Amino acid sequence: MKLDVGTLYVGAILISLCIMPFVFIYMSKNKKQQAFKNSLTKMATDTHTSLGKHEFFVDFALGTDLHYNYLYVVKEKDRSLVENTVFLNEYSSSKVVQTDHIIRKNKSRDVVIEKLELNLTDNHTHKETLIEFYNNRDGLPLDGQLQSIKTWNDLINASRV
Repeated sequence: MKLDVGTLYVGAILISLCIMPFVFIYMSKNKKQQAFKNSLTKMATDTHTSLGKHEFFVDFALGTDLHYNYLYVVKEKDRSLVENTVFLNEYSSSKVVQTDHIIRKNKSRDVVIEKLELNLTDNHTHKETLIEFYNNRDGLPLDGQLQSIKTWNDLINASRV
């Protein structure tokens, strides 16, 4: 059975048109992650350390140095990157703050998470610094932030001992 060359070209063009959106999404995601990583690495270099553990999300990234003295946070706001460096030796503890509400429908109850934040408490002034992991006002779904915030909280508290 022979295939017509014209049918082969049309099929190839249709397949490439179907694949193109996925390729562009993948390239865009990689470009954003590379920008986050470059920013985290620059922040680590500015504090004369090296970037160690780091993690990327849709609209933010965070990382720490190899000795867990610094926490680096990069968040995308209005198409620009907002950077924040936290010197962890100034903080005595870390805890997870989850803001949520319960929706009751018939006999079932659903918990809707509105905000996830990491709360760092200062040693001397007891001033609190909040690092936002998730906010439902951004319109993005939860994508591993709950598990990640618990991991980062444990990592920070373990380094304070």
